[in-house]
Amino acid sequence: MRKLILTLLIALTVGSVGSIASANETIIKYRQGHLAAMGGHTNAVFQLFGETNIPLERMAQHARALIELTNALQEDLGEMFPAGTGEGKTDALPKVWEDWDAFSEAADKAKSAAADVAAALDAQDSAAFGAAMKGMGGAFKGCHKKFRKE
Repeated sequence: MRKLILTLLIALTVGSVGSIASANETIIKYRQGHLAAMGGHTNAVFQLFGETNIPLERMAQHARALIELTNALQEDLGEMFPAGTGEGKTDALPKVWEDWDAFSEAADKAKSAAADVAAALDAQDSAAFGAAMKGMGGAFKGCHKKFRKE
């Protein structure tokens, strides 16, 4: 009987660890997909920036998507980067969790930068758009440099 109880306890413990690992993998994959979507829209805006034959509305669509994605990132930061999800197949550096305030501030800068790009596009202000693009590139690069493996 004692062996049976011990075996059941070990099985439950191993099963719990496995489900935690599986949940962490799911969260990591979700955030990677979310961040990849942000990267795709950012890349599209930068590519379209130099093209004169691309309709302004195409750039605005990507900018609006970036606003939605950066807003969601900031709002759901704790759910996308919960404790324990720095292990496994992730490019997130431990500094994400070690300096959460700075990481949250970097996400907020990304959110503001995306909003600035969209506002400049809506205003059709090319000088403001150029400055906003530079700001967005700097905000995203700054976050990657501090909080992401290269």
